[in-house]
Amino acid sequence: MRRLISRRLLTGLLLCEGVARDDRKAASRLAVAELLDLPATGLRFGMTPGGKPLLTCPEGAGFSRSHSHGVLLVGAARGGAVGVDLERLRPGLPLLDIADSFFDAGEAALLRAQPQGVQPRAFYTMWACKEAVLKADGLGIAKGLQPAQLAGLDWAPLWAGPGPVETQAGNVRLTVLHLDLPDGGYVAALATIGVPQRSWGRGWPGNRDPFGL
Repeated sequence: MRRLISRRLLTGLLLCEGVARDDRKAASRLAVAELLDLPATGLRFGMTPGGKPLLTCPEGAGFSRSHSHGVLLVGAARGGAVGVDLERLRPGLPLLDIADSFFDAGEAALLRAQPQGVQPRAFYTMWACKEAVLKADGLGIAKGLQPAQLAGLDWAPLWAGPGPVETQAGNVRLTVLHLDLPDGGYVAALATIGVPQRSWGRGWPGNRDPFGL
């Protein structure tokens, strides 16, 4: 089951539910083809030295994917760099301790200052944005979760939900959505670099409310 979250002229997101881990590549190909209005057989994929999947044909196109608990999020752009991350809100994890280990001191303090009921959404929003930016930069998380573009970012509007909420962070355009799916809540983040800004589309065929998931 595929749900089109958004399509722009140059950038889009597609959410695919019920995708097994072994089917991610095939589902990603179909999603990118749909988002870019190109035949799936004409797409060519490769890998950066850092291990990030990339589109080699069409030249200059950007692509990113994230998979969580059977849900696949795919982002694609006709030009520029794209990074996406999808995080399921999981109860019972020591989120404040994780933040102390992976976030900077100011971000960890900001998270602790939130009401207990807000902390999970706030944590996963921050995590998803960081991963999405690092993917767009081609860096990945191996060297930490501190992309320079997010220093001093006003986080609160991004976790307010449901979105989409957009903001500029250095050279990165960030978009965050909070999704209520049958198996729980998710946070989706899209980061783009060098992609012309467009308004989020609504009313796509077969999907009267692309944000009312």
